Amino acid sequence: MIRYANMNGPHRRIVTFGEKETASGKAYNGPDSLRYWVWEYFTNDRRALQLPPDYVKDWVKKDFPMSDRLRKSMAWHRRPSGVDDHAEAYSIAYDGPSVQVAIEVPAGVFQVAMYFLNYDGHAGANRVRDYRLLVHHHTNRVLGDIGRIETLPPLWHGRVVDFHGGVYKKILVRGPLKLAIEINRNHGFNTMLSGVFVDAWSGKAKSLVVPGPESLRFSVRP
Repeated sequence: MIRYANMNGPHRRIVTFGEKETASGKAYNGPDSLRYWVWEYFTNDRRALQLPPDYVKDWVKKDFPMSDRLRKSMAWHRRPSGVDDHAEAYSIAYDGPSVQVAIEVPAGVFQVAMYFLNYDGHAGANRVRDYRLLVHHHTNRVLGDIGRIETLPPLWHGRVVDFHGGVYKKILVRGPLKLAIEINRNHGFNTMLSGVFVDAWSGKAKSLVVPGPESLRFSVRP
């Protein structure tokens, strides 16, 4: 079991939703939060991530819509979806909110991969997505408490650009270690993340030998 938490960055507005706009049927007034977005329930577009087989099997068993298509072809067992920071409701000049992810990596060497898909980035403002990716050492006690992520020890940084066809960003991590990851909006249309994966690493990892506790930057390699 990998413990993780995802959230909007701290630079977010206070928003208000009425009773008819919330799932609970109660009015909400508080910090803006991540949105969970689905472009299509099922697709044969290979850019979209595959769904877990048990999920598809249950959908077919209950004869939900599109069950016939799913039963006939595994090519349709995909769903383009993810989370976004709701930045489309903010000014393009606004700094944030951005997406933050906290992951607790267990002992051993693991590959942490993030998948980005600019599924509707072929036209309009959706093309304006170019993120800064920052990985920090998460030193706070509570996993979901990243706080001011820029004050945490930096481990690695990169960039997510030209991902209309989908792109993985992968790093090797020697645990145990907690990571605080920021996917920075970088004044784009909004910030989207389609998936995070943590896999045991079976390849060579000699470059991950940590010479001392003061050298945390050697704990992560792209």
